[in-house]
Amino acid sequence: MSVATSAPGLMSPILRHIDDTERSAVLLSGGYFQSPPGVDDFSLNTLALAARLGREVRKLHRGNKASYDVMHNDLGQACGTDTCSIGDNGQDGPVDVHSLRELAAAERITFTITRERTLRNRAARAMHKWLRDTGTNSLFRQEGEEIVYRSRQYDSVRVGVVKDFYVVPRCPLIMNEYYSRHFDRLRRAFPDCRRRYLIEIGSAVDKDKMFKGAEIYLRGPRSSGDQIIHVFTDSRCTELVEFAWTARDF
Repeated sequence: MSVATSAPGLMSPILRHIDDTERSAVLLSGGYFQSPPGVDDFSLNTLALAARLGREVRKLHRGNKASYDVMHNDLGQACGTDTCSIGDNGQDGPVDVHSLRELAAAERITFTITRERTLRNRAARAMHKWLRDTGTNSLFRQEGEEIVYRSRQYDSVRVGVVKDFYVVPRCPLIMNEYYSRHFDRLRRAFPDCRRRYLIEIGSAVDKDKMFKGAEIYLRGPRSSGDQIIHVFTDSRCTELVEFAWTARDF
């Protein structure tokens, strides 16, 4: 596998979303992989892009903080415009991430790995609490076995299936849990940073689950001062398209 180099000019539109007048904490999410098949060129190149963006973020303000995470899809779920699959077809067990570790060492960064299976379980527990008292969040409603989110972007967002008083979360809830988890991480690690950003580098095929999850998170009670920047790219990171979201967009 070879690692592509992203031209600095490609990153400029992304960096323009970062406020350079005050200290910011930024979580850069790259290196996404699914098991099977495991780490591939897209994983390596997006982690390399995240590292380079992180360096540029730190140049914007001497007090800026950058940290890194890799999402591991160990569920095998796929999300589309209308719905996403409910399944558990991923690989459970250790995955070889040696090439990602080598790349990180060369870039002088460290990263955490977030498993989608963990996010799904956390989301399921949260929605189980909601089922016991649905009045706690009026943005969700139950329609038969489906739990539907009252979106301002989409006509209907199906976020989970009720089975025996438990919820099997769909992709938007899993992404909401990802954003919630890592913005909480930024708050705890960098309490002096007034602004928080999560830059997520992904494939356009995952656009819908990322957009839906961002809306659920940003319309929630804890998103003040938070911004999500979605960056979509190809496996070589030769073209970048970014979308930036705050609570004001919803």
